Amino acid sequence: YGLPLAITMIRPDLDIWSPGEHNGTFRGFNHAFATANAALKTYWSDDKLEKETLRKSETIKQRLNAMVDAQPSFKAEIRGRGFFIGMDCENAELADEIAGECFENGLILETAGADDNVMKVMPPLISTDEDIAEGLDIIEKALATVLERHGLLNSAA
Repeated sequence: YGLPLAITMIRPDLDIWSPGEHNGTFRGFNHAFATANAALKTYWSDDKLEKETLRKSETIKQRLNAMVDAQPSFKAEIRGRGFFIGMDCENAELADEIAGECFENGLILETAGADDNVMKVMPPLISTDEDIAEGLDIIEKALATVLERHGLLNSAA
């Protein structure tokens, strides 16, 4: 449910700390283990979450591809897996501006890549269709705003 969960397994002879003496997420975080157990029982007891994730991720990719296709002057490639989808922009400055415009409209969109040229679309797995549509609307509006600012907007789109 959003808590860091990790574990490091070490040989018993190297595990010299007493309970409570040394801790951190790598040492085991009981609250995270309890919530992970609840999440597994809630979301992974059947294949519903997996199927919904695949369906929604395909919707996201199709919509992002449509945005790129509608703007021939905007060169970008959509790629990714599941809900970890990136829009790899040929012009990194545009990616940064679009992400900034998204932020101004209530959507946090990180950039990554060698030149911060990839806009990362990473909605929570439990996002509704409405939430996803709203986020994509913000991206589309931001893209149009930035392209218009640079005289690159295809108004026929």
